[in-house]
Amino acid sequence: MQIHPKTIAILIILLLMTVLIGPGIADNKIFNSDVITEQSKIIWLCRGRPAFVLIEIGDENNSMTVHVQITEPGYTFCLKVDDGEQLSCTDFCVWYFKFEGKHIIEYWFQDSEGNNELHSILFLLFDITPPEVTITSPEAGGIYFLGRKITNHKDKTVCIGKVPIVADATDEGSGVSMVFFNIGNDSGYDSTAPYEYTYKGTHFGELTISVTAIDKNGIISEPAQITVMVFSLGIL
Repeated sequence: MQIHPKTIAILIILLLMTVLIGPGIADNKIFNSDVITEQSKIIWLCRGRPAFVLIEIGDENNSMTVHVQITEPGYTFCLKVDDGEQLSCTDFCVWYFKFEGKHIIEYWFQDSEGNNELHSILFLLFDITPPEVTITSPEAGGIYFLGRKITNHKDKTVCIGKVPIVADATDEGSGVSMVFFNIGNDSGYDSTAPYEYTYKGTHFGELTISVTAIDKNGIISEPAQITVMVFSLGIL
C-alpha cells in the first residue's frame, strides 16, 4: 500500500511533537461553529494526551482530512460525521471526506476498559460556493423616468434622471455579507436586503451597471450586468 508523501510528513510532525512536547492536555471544547473556506485550515481537536488529532480542511480538493496519532497505548479515538458510521483508531489513522455544507463532527476517546472520555462536538459550515446575484431593477427593455418605470422599449433600457438599482443576492452557505454596485465611475454597496443603490451622476449615453455579492466567508460572486442608456443632469 502506497502512502501519500503529505501523510508521511504529517505523521513525522506528529511524532516529533510527541517527542519534543511530551504529554499535553486535550483541547476538550465544544465548538459552536467554524466557517471553512477553500483555503487550507487546521483545527486541533487534541494536542498530546492521549493523542494528537487534527482536522485539515479546505485543501485543493475541497475536502476534510482527519489525522490521528495515538500517544498513549490502550486508548481509541472515535469519530462520527453526521449520521455516518463510527470510525475508530488505535494507532495512526488518516480519514478523508469530501463534502460541502453544514456538518456535525462528533469525537471522543475510549480507554482500555471501555470508558468514554473527552466527548465533544464540532459544528462545521464548509462553504466554498460563491453567492448568486441578479439585477431586478432596472429591467432589460424598460424606460424609467426619475427612477420610476413608465413603459417598455423593445431593444434598450433607458433611464432619464437618477438610476435606482435593485439587486437580489442569495448564499446557502454562510449567507450574504454585502452587495457591491458599480456604474460608470460611481460605486457603492448595501449590506441589508433588499440590496439597493441609486446613481445620481451626470451622464448622457450608455453605462454598464455591474453588481457583485460577497458572502460572510469572503467569497465573491460572478458579476451581474446590464447596459442602460442614461440621460441625467445629476440634479434629480
